[in-house]
Amino acid sequence: MTSPRRARRESADDGGGVGPSPLAGAANLRGGVLIAVAVVIGVVLLGKGFDSGFLPSSSGDPSDEVATGNGDENGDENGDEGTTDETTDGADDTTVTASTHLPAEVRVQALNSTGPSGSAGAATNALSALGYNVVDGANAADRAAPATVIFVAAGFEGDAAAIATALGITAAPQAMPAPPPAPAPADAAVVVVLGPDFVLPQ
Repeated sequence: MTSPRRARRESADDGGGVGPSPLAGAANLRGGVLIAVAVVIGVVLLGKGFDSGFLPSSSGDPSDEVATGNGDENGDENGDEGTTDETTDGADDTTVTASTHLPAEVRVQALNSTGPSGSAGAATNALSALGYNVVDGANAADRAAPATVIFVAAGFEGDAAAIATALGITAAPQAMPAPPPAPAPADAAVVVVLGPDFVLPQ
């Protein structure tokens, strides 16, 4: 005959009729609480990491964020204004250079007014050698020019400056009168009227 105590022990060994012990329940509860706390701490740390910028951006290159941030701040505060100032200052300080044409596109005539004998021919030969579309040299209708003058049609200012340099003339070109100084043709882009200060090219 089996005693009641032995019967209870066998029943416990078989798992029948006896529930989990209070100690096991407490251990499970503590484990669940620890896991929950760990999850909360992990979420908080990840959130702080994103907010502070410690974690890399989606581009995978943290230097992109740094460069972009500095560029935006400097551009808003200093960069944009600095660029505008420099551009404005540069435009004020820069002298615009007139464009030039190919020498063959510039119709030019040298006229001798009061220059040394042979001045028109010598100037014509020098300009022809440079490729200019020269009209044969001639004597000017006005034979009393006090100094050498270069007349230039609109749009050929750069070419007139180049011709003055080639002939050693220091006078600044003047706007072409209408009509050009006789006997220069009406389509002349540059007319050089030679005065007593003209030095024959060597």
